[in-house]
Amino acid sequence: MKLQPIKDTVINNKRFQISKMQSETGSWLLFKLIDALRKIMKSESGEMEISPEPVIELTDEQKTAAAEAAANAAIQVMLMNLDEDLFGRIQKHALNVCGEYTAVGPDETIIPVLTATGKFANYALSTDIPTIAALTSQALYANLSPFFLNGGMNGM
Repeated sequence: MKLQPIKDTVINNKRFQISKMQSETGSWLLFKLIDALRKIMKSESGEMEISPEPVIELTDEQKTAAAEAAANAAIQVMLMNLDEDLFGRIQKHALNVCGEYTAVGPDETIIPVLTATGKFANYALSTDIPTIAALTSQALYANLSPFFLNGGMNGM
């Protein structure tokens, strides 16, 4: 089945395409994210002292930017607090919707980042930690952020 592209991104001078995840995978990831955030908030609630913030009126662009930053931060917090096995599973799901633009003769094509067996199609990526970390994060953000940005929590 051909995945529907969401966006193209350039990471460390390599061009990638990120596509939509299947809804069952995205739903599982979303609930894992929410669970991880709840655990973190619960463990930190006793440690944090909350002081009132002044109310500042934001423009629509600022509200959108703040919501995007919060969604990205939530994904980063989740990834940093996972055990190795769960992190590996989530990373594979994220990378399964990514393809790398590659020249094949005179044409450019998109090669999946992971093969059907879960190995890197481009061996150079298997040791390129910064690129894979950024691609994982961007794939999760591209697929999960619409839930946060479009009021998805209200429907749960």
